[in-house]
Order: sequence, then structure tokens, then C-alpha cells
Amino acid sequence: MMKIKKQLLFSLALSALFLNPCLSSGMSYSVKGSYSYQVFVLQKAGEPRKEAPLLREFEARLDGCNWKLRVVLVGNTNYDSFIYSYDGTNLLHYAILAGDGASVGAKREVTVEDSPVPATTTSAAGEYLWLAFASGCYLKAQTNNSVWSFDQLRSRSGVVGRYEVPCRFELSSFPPYLPTAVEYWRTNLAVVVGDDGVRASAPLPPMFGKGGYPSAVFKSGGFTNVHGLSFPREFEYLKYKPKPDAKTTNDLNCVVIVRGTVTSISTTEQRVDCALPSGRFMIHDLRVPEPSVLYPIDDGAIPAVDNSIVKVARNQAKLRSLQSAIRASSGPGR
Repeated sequence: MMKIKKQLLFSLALSALFLNPCLSSGMSYSVKGSYSYQVFVLQKAGEPRKEAPLLREFEARLDGCNWKLRVVLVGNTNYDSFIYSYDGTNLLHYAILAGDGASVGAKREVTVEDSPVPATTTSAAGEYLWLAFASGCYLKAQTNNSVWSFDQLRSRSGVVGRYEVPCRFELSSFPPYLPTAVEYWRTNLAVVVGDDGVRASAPLPPMFGKGGYPSAVFKSGGFTNVHGLSFPREFEYLKYKPKPDAKTTNDLNCVVIVRGTVTSISTTEQRVDCALPSGRFMIHDLRVPEPSVLYPIDDGAIPAVDNSIVKVARNQAKLRSLQSAIRASSGPGR
């Protein structure tokens, strides 16, 4: 009987391991390298204008499903680095100015979300780095052929929203199950969010049909095995938009090119510390529905949504919105 119980417990533990991708990916690693970020500016006539590539150096660290990315803008003397981190609950994004190290003042703003996928908010472009080296846990759990978009929606009053997009992807068959190929698909012309938080979308022109078009394509290659873990040595991300005179799904302009290479990989234990450096930070909280919820912290720990600090900040944001609405309704001519 005891032997049967032990076998049953072992089977249950094994099932839990494979059902929970975060448990099964209990691994630790660090990847360093560089990448270029190039934008093509669309014009009313002619081909898109090519901007000079912006160079970045990076370190991606992962421990289980927690990760932290550090991006350095090569040649930019204003910033020390841009940081993206995810502790399994909170997604943080902030910049550290050059020269002030860990001693930052209230001028330092940190954005916090409850999404596991970073958004496109600055030209630091850390979201593509996440896709290449820290997305395995998230993608392995997706079974409905859709993922969070990198795009961030914002209403006129400052309400911020995210949304899912159709996606096809292939993952490496070896841990940490990083993507080898990803296609993001666009099935609408635009997605917007209102001041009430409700999302709406405009349909694509008829020539795109119901299937839409591939809005971004990611590929990685040169995979190498390091102590049983498989990592790409290079990656490329291409983003597309329809041409102004598009007549078929092939009439697309490339608007972003990101290309990266790896210089070193370490599989020694990496502790991912998502706490902020010492000093005062102003938190911009996107986990709540009210726009522009801001509050300072000094201990480096992000408070829970039900914390009194967040509740007070939410009430203050509601009051500002009400005052703004009253001023608008009592404007000239009323």
C-alpha cells in the first residue's frame, strides 16, 4: 500500500510539473549581446525613409519564469540603461539616468503593469529582446493562437490598455523553449481604447479579407547547446504596415528592423532581483483602470493593488478626472 501511495504522489508531482510551464522551466541563465533598431518613416509618396540604425547592448537574465533585461543605448550619454523586469506578477519598465547610478530622485518614473509581455514605449526596444531570450515560459503556455501585442493603447484622458493579436509561433524543442519563428497577424486597421476602457477596432480594407496580413515576423537561428539548454546566436524582427495604395496582402512596407547577436551565454545560477534600486521612485500604475495613477515609493517594493497607497492614488486620479470634466463642461459658450 505504501509503495502504491508513493507511486501516486510521484505521478501527481510529475503531472503538475508538465502542466505548469513555470515549474517545468525552473532554470537559470544569462545572455549578453548587442542589437540594432532601425525605423523606416512612412511618407505620403515614395518609399519609406530609412533612419540610421540605433545600436544597443543588452543582458537578459532569467530564473524560472522571472526575468530582467538591461539595455544600454550605445553612444547615448543621457542614460545609463533601460530596465525591464517581471517577477511573475508585476512588469516594470524604467530608465536610469547616466551619472546618478542607484541614487535616483523622485524624477525617476517607473511604469508597472500586470502583463507578462513588455510593451513598445521607447526606442530602447527591449520587447524584442524579451521575445528572443525570455518569452519561452509565456509562449509555452499559450494555446489559443493569440498573444499580447507589443502595442500599447492610450485614450485621450490617459487610460492605457493592451490587447491580444493572432499569432503563429514555433518553439525550440529544448529548454528554455525559446521561439525559433513567430508571425504576428493583423486582422483590423486599428485598435483604440476609450476613456471608459472599452476597446474598439476598425476593419481592414476588403483586399486583406478576413485573414488579415502578417504585421511582424521574427526568426532566430544558430542555436547552440549550453549545459542542456538551447539558445539562439542571432535573431531578426521585421514589422510591416500596408502601403498607402495597397491592393493585395503583399503590398506591405517594412517599418522596423531589429537584428541581434549573442556574445556570451552563462547557465550558472542567476538570481533575478526585480526590486528597484534605493531612492525615491514615482510609480505610474497601469494595473488599475483609472488614468494617471501616480504615487511615490522609497523602499524599492511595488505595493499590491489593494494597498492603501494605491487606493489613495486612485481616488486622487478620479478626483482629477472629475475636475477636468467639470472644467470642460463649463468652457467658453456654456
